[in-house]
Amino acid sequence: MSAIVDNIPFTATMLPIVAYLSQVIPDVEANILWWALALGACFGGSGTLIGALANVVTSGLAEKAGHSITFINFMKAGLPVMIVTMLIATLWMVFVFPHIM
Repeated sequence: MSAIVDNIPFTATMLPIVAYLSQVIPDVEANILWWALALGACFGGSGTLIGALANVVTSGLAEKAGHSITFINFMKAGLPVMIVTMLIATLWMVFVFPHIM
């Protein structure tokens, strides 16, 4: 979702949900939920042009310099980066929280 909705409002929306889930899911270590939110929002934002404010600002600066970055062109580069970083983050979480998986 962070690739579709800017990552700051997405994170703000998810904070109470993660807090609630950390209380109602039996035997869940709350840290894994907070890490999942932080990593997902951060790395997910690199998938599309509107996923993070930095992407929009960079696109605007590139446009001023005479280099157009379209939504599709950004996705061609951003989605593979997002997928790789999300896989790395997932593996990291599996090794840091092995008792959860």
